[in-house]
Amino acid sequence: MGRYILVNIVLLLMCCGTSAQVRETYTWQDFLEAVTDDEYAEEQGWTESLEELAVIHAHPLDINTATREQLLQIPFLSERQVEDIHTYIFLHRGMRSLSELMAIPSIDYVTRRYLSLFLFADPAIFQWEDSLN
Repeated sequence: MGRYILVNIVLLLMCCGTSAQVRETYTWQDFLEAVTDDEYAEEQGWTESLEELAVIHAHPLDINTATREQLLQIPFLSERQVEDIHTYIFLHRGMRSLSELMAIPSIDYVTRRYLSLFLFADPAIFQWEDSLN
């Protein structure tokens, strides 16, 4: 009986975890809804950059190779945040995934979610290094 309850609890947790993971996907539509309702975004004037952001969204930048100028085209990133990203990439020889943005204190949760629409981390830069180990 105890085993039956344990199996049901595990299955329930797996189902809940799966639905939570599905909702974690942040979409372009989610972004548009968030920024059009965001007074700060309106004050900063970067909602006017939605066409440029749509282009970047259609052709995301590899965070490991993106230049300072390319990152500054993303209007919600400050110069400090761009510098912090490049410092992290230099110190760690790249990012394997965007989840590493959590290690950069100047980039908060909302900014990380936004960035997931415009950036990706190509782990190919680590393939040669991994093959040596």
